[in-house]
Amino acid sequence: DKRPFLGICVGMQMLFEGSDESPDQPGLGVLPGRVVFLPDDVKRPQMQWNPITSSASHPLTEPLVGQWMYFVHSYAVIDTPAALATCDYGGPMVAAAGGDHIVATQFHPRSLARLALGSCVVSLNKSRQVFRHEALSSHRYSRWKLCAPLPG
Repeated sequence: DKRPFLGICVGMQMLFEGSDESPDQPGLGVLPGRVVFLPDDVKRPQMQWNPITSSASHPLTEPLVGQWMYFVHSYAVIDTPAALATCDYGGPMVAAAGGDHIVATQFHPRSLARLALGSCVVSLNKSRQVFRHEALSSHRYSRWKLCAPLPG
C-alpha cells in the first residue's frame, strides 16, 4: 500500500527496526535503523527547541533547515539511510526520516505551526500529498491532517 503516512515523535520511532526502549520487541521495520537512548552526556528527556541543521533533498524538509523545532523525547535515531533532516543534541540525531510515501518527524507538529504554513503546504503538495493544518480548540493546539494523495 502506497498510502501517504505522516508519523510524529513515537510515530516516527515505531517505523524503525527496533528500540532500546523495548529491546526484545521488534519495531515495524518500515525504515532501516534503531532507536537508542539519548547519550549520558545530555539532559533526558530533551525538552527544548532545536534548529534543524541539515536536510536531504526532500520537499518537506528542505525549507526546515535553520528553523527551530520543538523536541520532547529520551530516545532517538542517531543514524539511518532514511534520514531526511538532522539536528544537534550532544551530536547529530535524526529529526525527520522517510521514504517514498512516508515522512516522519521526531519534533512535534506545533513546531510547524510557527513557520509560514503556506510554504509547508506547498512543499507537501510537491511530494504529491495534501495536508491541511487545523487549529484545535485554541491556537496552542494544532494538528496536520492528511486530506488526500494527489492523483498520479
